[in-house]
Parts: sequence; C-alpha cells; structure tokens
Amino acid sequence: MRRPRALIAFALMFLFVAACSSPAASDGNGDGNGSEQTEPAQETQGDGGGGGGDRDVEAAFDTLTPPNAQEVSKTTAEGVIFAAFNTPDSLDSLTSFYQDAFNDLGLRILSTTEASGGITWFVGTDDTASTFGGVVSVFPATDGGYGNTVSVQIGATNQ
Repeated sequence: MRRPRALIAFALMFLFVAACSSPAASDGNGDGNGSEQTEPAQETQGDGGGGGGDRDVEAAFDTLTPPNAQEVSKTTAEGVIFAAFNTPDSLDSLTSFYQDAFNDLGLRILSTTEASGGITWFVGTDDTASTFGGVVSVFPATDGGYGNTVSVQIGATNQ
C-alpha cells in the first residue's frame, strides 16, 4: 500500500511542476506547445547507490541539488524529498549536470520528456523504479526572471 502512495506522490508533483511551468499555463495564450517524449529508457553506469534508506535519500538529494541554485521549497516525508530551486544556469549545463549526477548515483534514466522549453527525467535504480527513484524537471523561469526552475523528487519507492 505504501509503494503506490509514493509513486502517486511523484506523479502528482511532476504534473504540478509541468502545469505550473508550461508557457500555455502561465501566459494563457493557448498555443499548447505540446510535449514530446524524446528518448526511451537508457542504462547509466554507477555504483548502484540509493537503497531506500533515509540516509541514502539525503545523499541522493545532495547530489541532485543543482549548482548555483537557491532553494525555494523543500518537503521531506517518509523517505521522499520534494524540492524546488531557482538557478541562473542554462538548460544545457543543467542537462549535463543531471546526466552526470544520475550516473554517479547509479540511477537509470527511464523516461525523458521535453516540453515547454524544459526537460523532465524519470529515474530509478531498476527498470520500474521499484525500490528507489524520482523525477527531476528543469523549466525556464516562469516569473519573468532569467534562468531555470528545477524540481527534484527523490526517494524510496518501496515503502
């Protein structure tokens, strides 16, 4: 029962970030901009880290915290961390940073979606993120500012 709740929490947070970050949602012009899944799951090499313990979640969160970022919010609940950041870093530099971070943590990229000028990765320690995984999204700042907004949700999915 706990595992489905954790997965639902990841999905809800992803939908919230995607809806709030969409130019169509923020500027009301209705152009839709669409979305496109661009890559299937791909294997990354790493030490197989993340095992689901609270300590592993904190370590993974620290690794996934973007450079030069200001933390906007952070919520920790039952082995899962949800956080949002603002950063002046470019989408390209953040993409490179996260691909390296996923590799360092032994997380596989299970899905990559590009929409509204941003990118979202669904990651896990196995093909279904059955024990440890999360969602990381990077979207252009929607407050009229420069830089990007980053959303990180990471944690144990087997609770």
